[in-house]
Amino acid sequence: MNNDKRILAFISLGLLLTSLLGPFFMAANGRADLAISFAAVAALLTLLFGMFSWSERIGRVVTIVCLATTVIGGLVVYGAHRFRDGFSADATPRSPEVATPVETPPR
Repeated sequence: MNNDKRILAFISLGLLLTSLLGPFFMAANGRADLAISFAAVAALLTLLFGMFSWSERIGRVVTIVCLATTVIGGLVVYGAHRFRDGFSADATPRSPEVATPVETPPR
């Protein structure tokens, strides 16, 4: 049984490396949507196999690294979203009088 958990730990390690490095090669070919989907599925499988092999040191390390990477990535995305919106929680949208009118084409 211990040998089976070691195999699962190495599978989770391979999936972790694939989920971290694989999307860069996919995005380089212009398929960012496929890269994000692939990374998400590989990260979920990494967590699954890492939890199955929790009694092995490699399984624990891989699971913790995958969770930490997910949390840090989520914080970066949240920070980028807040930075893009201007850091103000009470930001009000511009009124229609201030916005430039859109010209309608003649019929």
